Amino acid sequence: MLEPPLKRGGLGVRPAYAADPEAIMKPAALLTVLFLSLVALLHLVRMIMSVEVAVDGTLVPLWVSIFGVLVPGGLAFWLRREQQA
Repeated sequence: MLEPPLKRGGLGVRPAYAADPEAIMKPAALLTVLFLSLVALLHLVRMIMSVEVAVDGTLVPLWVSIFGVLVPGGLAFWLRREQQA
C-alpha cells in the first residue's frame, strides 16, 4: 500500500493530505493538556463532593482546590490554544 507524501512544516512532518495541518497537536503537548485537564477535573470533583484531604496528618483546606482548578485548567486551555494557533 502506498503511503501519502509528507510535508515539512512548523509542527514537524505530517501527511500532505491533512485538511488543517495547524490543528494537529504534538503528542507531548496533547498529553500535557490531558494531564492538566485531569488535575483540574479532580480538584473540581473534590470541591463539589467536599472530600477531605490530609497531608501528614494536617487537613488541606477546601479553598486550595480553587487554585487546583484555575491554574492547571488555565494552563491546559492556554497550551491548547497555542498549539492550534
